[in-house]
Amino acid sequence: MSRLIIIVAAALAVLAAVFLFMPHSSSGGSDLWALTATDARIIGGYGNNFVYDGKNVRPLQGRALLKIDPKTKKGSFVAIVRTTKESGPIVMAKDEPLSGEIKLVWQTDAPGARYQEYVNLHGDTGNGTPVMPTIFNYLTGWAPVKLYVNGKLKYKLEAHFMFTEGSRRPDGTMRKNDGTIYSPKLKAESGFTDPTHTALHLVAHSMTPDPNNFPPQNVWVHLMFNQVTVEKAPPGPRPIPGYSR
Repeated sequence: MSRLIIIVAAALAVLAAVFLFMPHSSSGGSDLWALTATDARIIGGYGNNFVYDGKNVRPLQGRALLKIDPKTKKGSFVAIVRTTKESGPIVMAKDEPLSGEIKLVWQTDAPGARYQEYVNLHGDTGNGTPVMPTIFNYLTGWAPVKLYVNGKLKYKLEAHFMFTEGSRRPDGTMRKNDGTIYSPKLKAESGFTDPTHTALHLVAHSMTPDPNNFPPQNVWVHLMFNQVTVEKAPPGPRPIPGYSR
């Protein structure tokens, strides 16, 4: 009996030692991203949802909160904005101005949801269309969203977000230092982004074609948040401005 007790005690000691020296993930996991984004803007509206010249970029009230583990597809991402007197209504579809609170709820783990980290998108990369110049993404994703207007479900849309280096000037333009405004038709399209700043972009759209809209779907919304605070991010090949682990 005493020998059995000794064997059991030894086994428990080994298990305790193994547990003690096993690597344990920190709270939320080492792959977790946690961001808070403010200084919201609506980019354009029905007809042109990218307005590279900045002429229809208007300020909104609101913020976005993102907490996602891209490996497990667990977490949450909610953006809530409110129109102002300065912004006027948001026009996502032809002849449908919307005012008040707009909330987009990301379907984090929906079938088909996917995420990428530390990757270039758009421009001439072949990874996404050239609706924007080549831009470095710290985190990006694609998934469905539910869009609510003043608390009522309005649309179920397909969405794409990007946490990137800076892309627009304070006046809303997407341009080089020499004044060149970005266009998807440009071949040599470098020099439009700012690696010393960050931004969070969120676009959502229907899948119904509309040749009178750019991009050509009948419902579109393009939000941008110019101030991003990173609470947590996994290590990558490029440091995130303003964030230290």
